Amino acid sequence: GNYRFPEIPPGVYEVTAAIEEFQTVTHKPVQVNVNRVTNEAFEMKPGAVTVTVEVKSTSPMTDTTGATQASSFPEQQSRELPVLTRDVNNLGLLAPGVLSVRTFSFGSTLVPFSVNGSRGRDNNFIIDSVDNNEPLFGGAATQFTNTDIIAEYNILTTQLKAEFGRNSGATVNVITKSGSNRMGGTLFWYGQHDALNARSQAEEVALLTHPARYYENQIGATLGGPIVADKTFYFVSYQWDRTRNNLSNVFPVIGTYP
Repeated sequence: GNYRFPEIPPGVYEVTAAIEEFQTVTHKPVQVNVNRVTNEAFEMKPGAVTVTVEVKSTSPMTDTTGATQASSFPEQQSRELPVLTRDVNNLGLLAPGVLSVRTFSFGSTLVPFSVNGSRGRDNNFIIDSVDNNEPLFGGAATQFTNTDIIAEYNILTTQLKAEFGRNSGATVNVITKSGSNRMGGTLFWYGQHDALNARSQAEEVALLTHPARYYENQIGATLGGPIVADKTFYFVSYQWDRTRNNLSNVFPVIGTYP
């Protein structure tokens, strides 16, 4: 028979099929991604119920259930890939058809990229199935610079389904982490300092002998676990940012440099 389980949170699962007088079959790990159908075929042979057959399952790179072109970044990639300013939306730049837009304009506004020729403000942002669009300028209403809270980042670029009908550009789906029966968390510190930087072109034109004073620290932690086993969970995160710079010797050059 065919069985369908909708609304499954993204993650890695173990799926077991069992029936009397047949061998029990277990598939693991089964990767479930955002906005994508995961198909698993179970071949059960007659035999003792005490026999268990394990099948190592891998998620196919191509989704054969729809025409939507999408790029997905699971938890490990979202956390470990280097992204500018730690803004998770910069992961979208790794998808085909996505072009970086760094200047503030009517077409780009608060969005760091445009997709397939559309304006940046035409992209649709969703977080945990909830609208996350800035109503005036466009772009994501909530910006994420803490990549440790992301379970999966998914960007749909072409042939979107009818359920994503808000905007004509790409649709960005962000799923945040949740707690589980096992308590766990992360602790992180990211730092930048002018002593570790090279001089920029503007600093060289300003005849500075060393980079302008600049340092930034981002310190934070996450923690998740059970409140009631198998029923209720919690996940909390905190991040502290501090930045200091001194561009008094560079700003006049930036204002006149072509």
